[in-house]
Amino acid sequence: MSFTFERGGDIYQSRIHATAADGEYYPMDLATATDILDALVNARFDLKSDIDNYTKSEIVAAWEVVYREVEDDC
Repeated sequence: MSFTFERGGDIYQSRIHATAADGEYYPMDLATATDILDALVNARFDLKSDIDNYTKSEIVAAWEVVYREVEDDC
C-alpha cells in the first residue's frame, strides 16, 4: 500500500479506509459502504438493523465513499 505525506504531516491514501471493531484496517468499497448506510437508515426508522456491528470509522468512510461516487457521476 502506498502512502504519501502532504503538508502538515497528514497521510494521504488514494482509497478510503476504515477500522473495524476488531481493529482491522481495510479499504472501504462501494458494496460495503452501501450495506453500512442501509443499516444506518434502517436503524433511524426503527427497522431491524445491525448498525451496532459497525464502528464510527466505518460509518464515516461509508459516507465518504458514497459521496465520492455521487460526485463522480455529476
